[in-house]
Amino acid sequence: MPDFFARPQFLGIDISDRSIEVLRFDNNRKISAYNRVELEDGIVLDGGILDGKRLAAALDEVLAGIRPRPVSAVISLSESKTFVRVLTVPDGLEGEALRQAVEKEARSAIPFPLEEAYADYIQAGRQTDGSRTVLYACAPREIVDGYASVLRGGGIEIAAVDIESLSLGRALLLPSESPRKPGAKAAGRTAGTMIADIGSRTTTIGIFDDDNALAVSVTVPVAGSRFTHAIAEKLKVDAAAAEALKRRYGLDRKDPGNNVAPIIEAEIRAVVEGVTDAIRYYQTRYGKDVGRILLAGGSALMPGIAEHFRSLLGLRIEIGDPAGNIGGDWRPGLPPILFANVVGLALHGQRGRQAVDLYKTAQKNKALPRLAEFTRAARQSPAFAAVFLAGAFALLGLSVFEYVLLRPFVPRPAVVAAPAPGPEDQEPAPAAEPSEPQPTPPPIAAEPEPAEVAAPEPAAQPAEARVRILPTPTGWLNVRQGPGSDQPVITRVRPGEEYVLLEETDGWYKIRMDGDNPGWVAAQYVGKE
Repeated sequence: MPDFFARPQFLGIDISDRSIEVLRFDNNRKISAYNRVELEDGIVLDGGILDGKRLAAALDEVLAGIRPRPVSAVISLSESKTFVRVLTVPDGLEGEALRQAVEKEARSAIPFPLEEAYADYIQAGRQTDGSRTVLYACAPREIVDGYASVLRGGGIEIAAVDIESLSLGRALLLPSESPRKPGAKAAGRTAGTMIADIGSRTTTIGIFDDDNALAVSVTVPVAGSRFTHAIAEKLKVDAAAAEALKRRYGLDRKDPGNNVAPIIEAEIRAVVEGVTDAIRYYQTRYGKDVGRILLAGGSALMPGIAEHFRSLLGLRIEIGDPAGNIGGDWRPGLPPILFANVVGLALHGQRGRQAVDLYKTAQKNKALPRLAEFTRAARQSPAFAAVFLAGAFALLGLSVFEYVLLRPFVPRPAVVAAPAPGPEDQEPAPAAEPSEPQPTPPPIAAEPEPAEVAAPEPAAQPAEARVRILPTPTGWLNVRQGPGSDQPVITRVRPGEEYVLLEETDGWYKIRMDGDNPGWVAAQYVGKE
């Protein structure tokens, strides 16, 4: 007899610039299927889809061995594509009153209309002044819809869209340490735990405090591909050879044949600085220390990386191990650390715990039209309504038969209750924009410019000073007629382009474009030469 009330088995899908990982658990939280494929260049860049057709083909390949074929999945977006902010609202609010208060604070905190984003929030901690904090996360709708379209083309609907920091915490922190019900203290922990996921293009840094809640989330725009590129450039070898050298020698200074360690050390310095800044911010804001750091991502497999961080930071450094938090066997050649994020995504679907769902708004918007379509069909066709009611009564009868008559005589396996979701007494920090490794980074936005910035008197800059446009979550940067996000947009510029700097004022640069036309851009996405 089928169990109509069994917990659904969601598939976790982690899509990054370089690879796709998929993983699914059974009802006993053991791996039932998992797989991984590497992506070629030009398919995904900085979390944005460049070639949907090739990505769909790669998804078909990675899902080929997953049986039965999944119909829904939990995904996450790159931290460079999400915006995370701690908001303060009056304590005691619930339901619609809380939602309105959060929306009001969010509108003043993010520099683009909420109507252009998918968002979610979870309650965090209470403050001594009678206020409450919430962890608010959002992402541009066009980014989320792009992934939904590709997945839907392969017959998969999005069940939830999580953020990477929370997913990693779910996977790498043991149950006694991972986020659970508000106010619950983690067994044996008196200091925060940092997770540094050194991926291909970016490093995601998250600090979980002793109340098992995400307190700091930072993104550093330096990771494994930067190390590989530097090795290739310094040693005059191709990318494949450089990648092999990085994996073979890494940061292991004990190997006499290691001539790549100094190259990697120079590049990884930015990651170490990002870690140091995040710790300093955590200490200042929360008055707590970080007790250990868990390293994750493909670069965590480099020889000597834990020892390198330990020598520079003087902290307990470990390589994260999602296998210690779940059951099941891992195939040789596929290190579990590569699946850390997708493990957390699959746990989102099975257990919940501390999690956000940026796709919740989209699902609500789709539910109303579907309900309206069903109502119209029922009114227009009495036969349709009769068939539906007959099916509903049949399903109800089966359920009653099973749970009232049959189930008392059928032994059932014990079910372990999942801890209630939601952290307590935390104040998460904002996520970092990939322009500079800072512990209090600028927001990620579809139109990445500060909201309502007044235009003070600009100061003249020396002639021919030049600036370079830095990466943005949308792949472009708006150029405005004057300094301020209330000024009209006159054109767009792209990351990597260089322009002459004409003037500079608080938060804005005036640049000279083609044809000597001037315009103003947000300074947070511009680097001086």
